[in-house]
Formats: sequence, structure tokens, C-alpha cells
Amino acid sequence: MKKVFYLLLPVLMLTTIQLSGQEKAPVRGEHNKPRYPGRMSMPVYASAAAQPGAPQAAMTPEQRSKFEAAHKRRFEIMVLIGAYKIMPVDQREALKAELLKRIKADFESTMRMQKARIAQAEEELKKLRAELAEKEANSSKLIESELDRLLKMPMPSRRIPRKNKPTTAPNAK
Repeated sequence: MKKVFYLLLPVLMLTTIQLSGQEKAPVRGEHNKPRYPGRMSMPVYASAAAQPGAPQAAMTPEQRSKFEAAHKRRFEIMVLIGAYKIMPVDQREALKAELLKRIKADFESTMRMQKARIAQAEEELKKLRAELAEKEANSSKLIESELDRLLKMPMPSRRIPRKNKPTTAPNAK
């Protein structure tokens, strides 16, 4: 029994490190691939922007908490999947019902987040259209003010000082 324990100990330690979030940095170009076999991946119903490695703007604390809650839900689902796979076949039905319930909750939460993102994008689009319409209505005034701004700018000096050498007058000592 002790021999089996000592043989399984390194596997258990690696799994613990994997699940605790201590991961190596991704190699360039491999941001969409799971870093470890069996690593938690995004659900099939997640948007492309939610995929790992997708460029993301800075998150607000509220967005960060929602992201972390979604990650926790997915992690719990993956733990239950692991338990389901090692459980005897005749005892799986209750766990399958719990998995379906949690996956449905995760799906509904993901759909709510995607709808909120769409609503936010539509609001931003309305603002951009209004701004564009205002600029088009005042185009001649904007063009004139740009010309005035450019005409009032000082002429650039012909001599551009070097950054590393101090500029001195040719006869200064």
C-alpha cells in the first residue's frame, strides 16, 4: 500500500499544482491551446472574445468579479466531471443531474453577459453615430478651424538639435 502511495504522490502533486493556478507562461502563438492536458477550457457556447488569450480591455472590478465567478463555476464543473468519470456507472445518475443543473446555470449566465455586452456596444454605436452626424453637420466650420489652427502654428526650426549633444553657439567658449 505504501508503494502505491509513493508512486501516486508525484501525480497528485502535479495535479494539485495544475489546479491551484500555478501555471507557466504561454509560449508565443500558443495562447489558444490548453497549457496542460485536461486543463479547463471555455464552454462551446462562450463567445470568441471570451477565449483565453483574446485581447481584453482593462476590466472594472465588477467585470473582474463576474469573470472570476464564471471561472469558479467552470472549475467546479470540471471537478464534478472528473468525479463522474471515476464513479461507478450505477451511481452516476445523481451526479449527472447536478452537472446538467450547473452547466445550465453557467450557460444562462454566459448568455446574460453576452447580451449585456451587445447592449453596451449598441449604446457606444449610438454615441459614435451622433458624434459623426454632428461633425458632418459642422464640417465647414471644423475645416475652417483646422486651417486656422495650422496657420497659427509656429514654423518648425530648420535645425533640429540632437538629443545626446548639447547645442551651443558656434563661437561660444
